[in-house]
Amino acid sequence: MKKSLSSIIGFSIVQTILILVIAILCIILIPNEFMSVATRYIVLIGIAMILNHFWLKQQVPVFSSGIAVKDLLAPYTFELILILFICYGFEYNYNEGQLINAICFSIGPGIYEEYVFRGLILKALINRFRNANYWGIISAVIISSILFGGMHLINIIGQPVLATILQVITAIIIGIFLAAICIRTKSIIPGMIIHIVSNFVQSSLISSSNWFEILYYGLVIVLSVILLRPAKIKALFKLSTNI
Repeated sequence: MKKSLSSIIGFSIVQTILILVIAILCIILIPNEFMSVATRYIVLIGIAMILNHFWLKQQVPVFSSGIAVKDLLAPYTFELILILFICYGFEYNYNEGQLINAICFSIGPGIYEEYVFRGLILKALINRFRNANYWGIISAVIISSILFGGMHLINIIGQPVLATILQVITAIIIGIFLAAICIRTKSIIPGMIIHIVSNFVQSSLISSSNWFEILYYGLVIVLSVILLRPAKIKALFKLSTNI
């Protein structure tokens, strides 16, 4: 169902506010960290489903359908490359408490954020802009990624401003790749997997060097550009050959 841009942005803002409010309530009411985080994301996913039913009314792409196996090879291969690249560049360094914390803040956000930002918001934006041909799809990818990055602004409450700004920028870059993966596979599951792995690695492992991080985000950009090249996107959405 086609929704206005203001309605989609409003949905994203409401989700961001809910993340903060539910997090505070869970911290206050549930002393056990594992249960607090688990409850937080179960509640957030439930609320997102309810709001989608009455607000965006989008059908979430869960399983790939209508895509030839050969067309799935590139996105899944790129995802595997990125996961291996992430794991190679980080050094194992956590204790039992840090492991539990890493698991908590990997699975919950990975599932919730992919459901909301790729499953609902990206889907709504594509429905809104697809009539604008190829650049309509790209606009949907960019806007959904900016909204995804903007959501991370709430982290300014617990970390320095510069660190938050860098987190927003990197989240936008990663968001574009996750949107590309979702579009090319017609599923939010691959994005959830890499999102969870990425969160876990970044939560519990220490980066080996700054240059590696630069290479990582450079690779993300290159893979995103390849996945979103006009020929593939226009064929996938049966768009006009004129960009």
